[in-house]
Amino acid sequence: MAKQKSADADAIRNLSPEARRKLFLSARKDEKPDYQVLTSDWVDELVPYGLIVFDSVLGLGGISRHGRVTQVHGNEGVGKSTFTYVVAKNYQQFTGEPLGIFDFEGTCTPSYLTQMGVDMAMVRLIQPNSTEKAIQDTVQLLQEGCRYFIYDSIPSMKSMIDKKDIDSGKAFRANYGRHAQTMTRFFDLLSPYMKQYDGHMLMINQTRARIDDSMEAKYANDYSFTNLTYTLPGGRICRFMPSVMIELRMAKDVKPLEPGDASPGRPDKDPFVVPPATPQTEGKSLWNRVRARTLKNKVTGAGYREGFIWVEPGKGINDNMSVRELAREYGYITNSGAKYYVGKSKEEAIAGYPSKEAAIEDLVVKENPDVLAKLKELVAEAIRNDSTNRHVAQVSDAEAAMADGEDVPVAAGGGFDIEEDAI
Repeated sequence: MAKQKSADADAIRNLSPEARRKLFLSARKDEKPDYQVLTSDWVDELVPYGLIVFDSVLGLGGISRHGRVTQVHGNEGVGKSTFTYVVAKNYQQFTGEPLGIFDFEGTCTPSYLTQMGVDMAMVRLIQPNSTEKAIQDTVQLLQEGCRYFIYDSIPSMKSMIDKKDIDSGKAFRANYGRHAQTMTRFFDLLSPYMKQYDGHMLMINQTRARIDDSMEAKYANDYSFTNLTYTLPGGRICRFMPSVMIELRMAKDVKPLEPGDASPGRPDKDPFVVPPATPQTEGKSLWNRVRARTLKNKVTGAGYREGFIWVEPGKGINDNMSVRELAREYGYITNSGAKYYVGKSKEEAIAGYPSKEAAIEDLVVKENPDVLAKLKELVAEAIRNDSTNRHVAQVSDAEAAMADGEDVPVAAGGGFDIEEDAI
């Protein structure tokens, strides 16, 4: 048998290019379909995020499964969990499929998910006491038909320490890198199953404040990783594994507009973006305008881009506000004299109004669903055809290296903190 294999190998080694092509095509005829083999007719079917900033502005196009990982990170209170639960609701609506949510922080409730619009009949909400238990439950859910999973959040994903090690005191000894090792094991064990079952993991990460009292840190530039004001828990694996990495950063908390507040040049003061105040909402901060920036995109290759979402704490994300903000930016909500119209031009208007007040009432107060749906399509088309750098984000080489899980050199006179759990 060994001689036969050697003879076959020798024969193949000396084949001509034409003979190699014939042998290759002949072998393909006998192959059965295999998810691991991509053919010329393969198409990556993206599930829309359902949010214009993520689908269009950031150029993500939607959620790619195939075992891929997406990571969303940002400071506390910026809307990371709210964003992921809204995406879960949209995923259900687009696919009709069940999903799994692992709440390591222990802050999510069925009533909160229902409030976000999630169908709890098609959700398994689990608050695991260890990463190992989450791995077991994930594999079980994959076998039960789920293929979309949310893990909230990486800093709370820990291994359970054996009680005997706690009693003996062994657990209290310094053990640098334990969390990074736990996350490495998490991805090592789950990634093959995610690929096999065509799953997707949406990971939430919590930025940690950088402890540095240097002048460089004090006057840090937001876009320079060597002077960045945060680090990411979980070790290098949590930066290497994601195909998509998104940073959420608070821009401004916004209140309803009161008479005299309007300033059309500012989205947070534009009466066509922000609703007017009522006796019930006057003076209350109702929205967080949050910058979303892609630090990695290996799905569509759209590069580094940024846009703004409007988070309503406890309620969800107001996509209509993003649509109106972008429409104003592209000149799709404007006027001709006293009359206002929505569309590319007055001649191609999808809606017209006799006055500014009438336009605000229909678009902002009542949020006319038919008009805003058509406007969203127009804005998405404008973004696709936009050849300017309007939505391009500024990302330094050091930040790009960080997002890819690479070592980042220390800059002269500056520097950055190494994650203590990545050592």
